[in-house]
Amino acid sequence: MQKHKERWKPPTQGNQVLLDPKGNYLPGTKPGGERYPIPELVRHLDRALKLHPPKPGRSELNLSWFLWDPKRHGYPGNFGAEAVCKLDRKPLLTLSGPVPAWMKTPAYLKKHLRQFIWTHEGTNGPARLSVRQLQPEAKVLASLSLHDAKPEEVSRDLDRAWLEYMKVRPLVARGYIDNPHGRWLKKTMEVIHQEEMWVREAALKGTLQPPGR
Repeated sequence: MQKHKERWKPPTQGNQVLLDPKGNYLPGTKPGGERYPIPELVRHLDRALKLHPPKPGRSELNLSWFLWDPKRHGYPGNFGAEAVCKLDRKPLLTLSGPVPAWMKTPAYLKKHLRQFIWTHEGTNGPARLSVRQLQPEAKVLASLSLHDAKPEEVSRDLDRAWLEYMKVRPLVARGYIDNPHGRWLKKTMEVIHQEEMWVREAALKGTLQPPGR
């Protein structure tokens, strides 16, 4: 919707607009947007996959899809990777130099994509990656050379960096509970807050598993 915002009227806040790969409204959905119940939303998405199946031979995952670029995603320039990290409460992973082929495989991406917001500074220079947390304080969690690096060793370092961040990741639910305008969400937010405390406790114990594992 951001990419095609010049073509269509912005939806009412909270509504969902479903577009096909060419940016046209998905048939059977409301052009003005709708706050779809989850079962109905899933039905629309299943139908979209039938109407627009993936191209034969296309990779299950592609790293380039996930490299944050406000211009390519249709967002204003100030909505950069650091802003997204703070909103999504994730560390920032920055690649520089050529990306090793093993790091771009679907199996490897499945293990690590959801842990970080990914960016790429360009293909010049040595192959490296860095992981930084931005909140609650700026800190480098990992800085690795990818030249001749072993995938399993890099994977362990990425998991360690993510787990270190999860020990101090900012909590959000408490703020909603304490805000008078958010008290209507009190019951839900109490549950979310408790879940976040469980996650932090598991991270501190070293028993928290990375996403999808």
